[in-house]
Amino acid sequence: LNYPNYTGPFFNEFQTGVQTFDGTPYDVRGFIQLNDRTAIDMYYKFPQQVNGIEVGVEGNQIHFLHATVSDDRPGTPVATYQIHLSNGDVHDHVVRFALDINEMTRKHDSPRPECAVWVAPNSTPFSNESDALLHQSTWNNPTPEHAIKHVDLKIAGGRAQPFLAAMTVESFEQQLSRQPEDILQVAEIVLRKINQDYCVNQSVLGHVGKVVEKIEAEGSSDPRALYLLAKIYSRFEESELALQVVNKALELEGSNTAECLTLKSEILGSLKQFPLARAAQNEVRRAFLDEAIAKRSEDLDSRFVDLGDYYNVTLNEFPYQTEQSTRLLTETFDQIEPGVGDFAGTPFDVRGIIALASRETELKAGVYELNPDVYGIPIGRKASAINLLHGAGWGGSEPHGTCIGEVVVNYEDGETEIVQIRAGVHVRDWFLPRYYGREVSGGKIAWVHPSKQVEGRDIGLYTMTWENPRPDAEIRTIDYRSTMTAGAPFLLGVTLDD
Repeated sequence: LNYPNYTGPFFNEFQTGVQTFDGTPYDVRGFIQLNDRTAIDMYYKFPQQVNGIEVGVEGNQIHFLHATVSDDRPGTPVATYQIHLSNGDVHDHVVRFALDINEMTRKHDSPRPECAVWVAPNSTPFSNESDALLHQSTWNNPTPEHAIKHVDLKIAGGRAQPFLAAMTVESFEQQLSRQPEDILQVAEIVLRKINQDYCVNQSVLGHVGKVVEKIEAEGSSDPRALYLLAKIYSRFEESELALQVVNKALELEGSNTAECLTLKSEILGSLKQFPLARAAQNEVRRAFLDEAIAKRSEDLDSRFVDLGDYYNVTLNEFPYQTEQSTRLLTETFDQIEPGVGDFAGTPFDVRGIIALASRETELKAGVYELNPDVYGIPIGRKASAINLLHGAGWGGSEPHGTCIGEVVVNYEDGETEIVQIRAGVHVRDWFLPRYYGREVSGGKIAWVHPSKQVEGRDIGLYTMTWENPRPDAEIRTIDYRSTMTAGAPFLLGVTLDD
């Protein structure tokens, strides 16, 4: 589909025909574009009003799939759908910008509008960071026993120029008569409905109650149905009931663990059980990491220490991401292929990052939980030396030689050795400017890749080797800890020398 007012494709990612968005099916085969030339003089001539769009069926709601060319102030009327019923009643459904309808494009990193139901990332001709969107608005029929004869559509006269892609009439009775295998779609439709406060009335609430009964009867063994039911209960502040249902979903095989745990954390927060909520959030993160981090090769030699259970950041994530909606930095190690690779002549098994806290990270609202230490990484063998593949955030913020981190070697006989990691001696800041030295005296620069964001800068990793003074003593575990200076150490791999 080529949008008629711009050069190039905007909706080529869209499949024509019947498509379902947030549980509502739409038949999309073209657009009805309106244009008020006193606001924007579009290249093609489009009307300000289209009358007599035939409907001819009974229904409780009409859902409109639409968007606008250009924007307007939030809350500004964009268009009016005039709905004509079989008993002669006429109802106006006014759609307002940013509430019921929004632009057909957005910058990829900008927040998704609440009314958006279809998004095609990086698909517009504006740039490779611009998305195409369609939005949904809903009208409630106050007298669903009377058929909807036809709908007129007229522009409101603001700057935003609306177009209609499709509209669907929904019957609550038809939903309740659907077969048990359709229970997920019914639950998703209801959840979408109650999340739109403006379209919830007594008729909708009565329907929600009947759907809840249907889910309880037909979806009790379906973890996804139970998850949606818990969300419905939570939306109506039935927190205790929601908690029971989401716990049941977690017990069932095939549940989306991360999704259910996220909801559980939200419910516990609403119940003011904050320690349990935090614990659930940690479980969510761990479940994500277990899924996202590549599995270790089963036949890998024990000299490659298994850090899988201790990684807290993936290779594709910026370790110091904050709560900002648009992050300023996006540096990652996504160019490293997970698994065993050679770094400055030493092989390491690299599948993620153990990122530790520092004085700098404590000052920022980080997305990922960075602890000052990690204890008990299993070794269970002898080694003549320990090799580290590592780096540091804010590694240049402390004087040369400052100890920013430590590896504690715990022997089987109870003795310990402490390996210091010193700024400028063993590691430098992972942001490496190209105009001054990046070498270290107590290690090697092991991996360098050009920055994705800053010209003249690389990101880099170092190796260091610690010679074990007790090579004949078995090492039980190692600990990795920050000294909580400004420098924030992070570790990607540990390899032992026989």
